[in-house]
Amino acid sequence: SDVDSVNKAFHAGATDFLTKPLNLQLLRYRIDYVLRGSRTAAALRQSEQGLANAERVAGLGYWQTCLTTGTTIRSDGIVRLFGQSIPNPITETLEFFKHIELDSHNELRHALRVARMQTAPINLSVNMQSGSSQQAKTVQLTLERTSSTDHGEHLMCTALDITRVTRVEARADFLAHHDMDTGLQNRSQSVLTASSIVSDYDVRVAVIAIGMDDLSLVNKTSRVNGRVSISQELTRQLSNWMREYLFDSGWAPYQDGSVDENTLMGSLGPGRFLLICPLTGRLGDFDRELRSLLKTTGEVRNGEDIDSYLNLQAGIALTPNDGADGAMLIERAEIALTHALNKQD
Repeated sequence: SDVDSVNKAFHAGATDFLTKPLNLQLLRYRIDYVLRGSRTAAALRQSEQGLANAERVAGLGYWQTCLTTGTTIRSDGIVRLFGQSIPNPITETLEFFKHIELDSHNELRHALRVARMQTAPINLSVNMQSGSSQQAKTVQLTLERTSSTDHGEHLMCTALDITRVTRVEARADFLAHHDMDTGLQNRSQSVLTASSIVSDYDVRVAVIAIGMDDLSLVNKTSRVNGRVSISQELTRQLSNWMREYLFDSGWAPYQDGSVDENTLMGSLGPGRFLLICPLTGRLGDFDRELRSLLKTTGEVRNGEDIDSYLNLQAGIALTPNDGADGAMLIERAEIALTHALNKQD
């Protein structure tokens, strides 16, 4: 029958029919319509490909949840951000949670509940779990409820990979508060640390400025065994001494992990170091330990042999005699260091 023929033709891929006798004017319009539809489909495919490329380059993705049925569709960008095991469509939004670190779960649950009840967008950042197929990421999510007469209400989530930006910001923040060569706290941060130690802990504190008299003879980029600079080698030796000193002192904040040796060390510029030492024992015992530090720390070895010896000197400021303000203590320790360096000349 004609109906069977029509069905068979459509199943075979036909999209239109012409009847006899041919109407040339109608044929022309139908051909124009088919060509226009083909161009539109090609433009749509090109636009979708461009959007997919933009998502990939920018680290973008999205998912959209129908608030009536609960069904969620997602873009391919979400697969790259959240992992390869996410189906499409998704019947449960919590499918995403297994790809997010536990410390972000509660915040995301709360944001999803609130976003369903308001029209204003909600922004939050979540940490992605690292696995065999992906590295750890930080993703910024924007949740927004949308509505239309044709498609009803949806919850749209746009995801943006901000891992690189976060790392750059963290690096910039680190460099703003630390010395680039040694990784130690810089002067401004050391002032805050010294003030905090003095005010927060019931202990007498020695602020020690350590420096070398022959820095001008040592290029700051000189290398020991071709690996580290002189300043980095001295930082390592001072860190080892601080670790042993704090352990032997029995100071409670160090024992319980509240403070470590790196927190109590700083850089005051090229060849200048700062140590913030809690005094839990007698001052005479500390003086002997400091003299031992200055005697051994200046040895810069190349293999088994001493490659050079840097004559280190120290200046000390003590609480409460020299004040309780971090800036004042560091300033007086540096003045004492300058006197020590000038005296030996």
